[in-house]
Amino acid sequence: MNLRHPASLALAVALALHFLILVHELGHYCAGRLIGLAMSQVVVGIGPVLAHFRARAMVFQFRLLPLVGYVVAPGMLGREAVSDPAPAAAGRRWLSPHGVLARLAFFVAGPAASLLLALVLWGTLYVYHESRPRSHLWYLTERLTQEVDRGSLARLVEPEGPRGYGVFGLVLDGMRAFRAGAGRSLEFLAILSLSIALFNMLPIPPLDGGRMLLVLVEPLLRRPLSAAFVINASLAGAALIVLGNLALLFADVAEFLTRR
Repeated sequence: MNLRHPASLALAVALALHFLILVHELGHYCAGRLIGLAMSQVVVGIGPVLAHFRARAMVFQFRLLPLVGYVVAPGMLGREAVSDPAPAAAGRRWLSPHGVLARLAFFVAGPAASLLLALVLWGTLYVYHESRPRSHLWYLTERLTQEVDRGSLARLVEPEGPRGYGVFGLVLDGMRAFRAGAGRSLEFLAILSLSIALFNMLPIPPLDGGRMLLVLVEPLLRRPLSAAFVINASLAGAALIVLGNLALLFADVAEFLTRR
């Protein structure tokens, strides 16, 4: 693949996003297997299906646009979505496949996997840049802290040109990173993986942070949330996220056109 051609660069960014989202969802999947949760699908992306394969009872599906990912686990929708033939004791319910601690572990596992991947990529970047000072990782950490304070992770990738905040800008930043070579590509992937972890910890359903918030509300209410409430809260949060991303997309395109 010629990574100088715009189409090849865009394809490389799309494949990288598929990979990063897959790692995030595999974190959920592994946690679900450990707690004995019934799962049926791991889906990466939205839109038409590009590829799928079956592993045991699980179906792994890859779709055209790598914007979201999710694990189909009916037990995570609420207590109405699962059947508990024999109610467990109060202490055991917290550790049962549908208990509070188990569900918290399930939701936190995705961001944890993304964070772990970011650390692995930064370690690989350090090995790749052996000729740089040994404080290279500290340098990256300092830059990351500065850019988080400014509210932009994408600035770390390319100091010149349009700065991406939404999907359009993210693709442009990724294309620049892949065109610049392996070192910049690893840096871009590490920061993007960290961004996925941080974004998913926002307390907005259907993000992992929002789902954890709903799980923590149950002990305070002393009753499980209904599947209908969880679904409606997730739909409202998803609408908010879509509107925010549309606003960022408009800002990215406007900045791109004004800088041409």
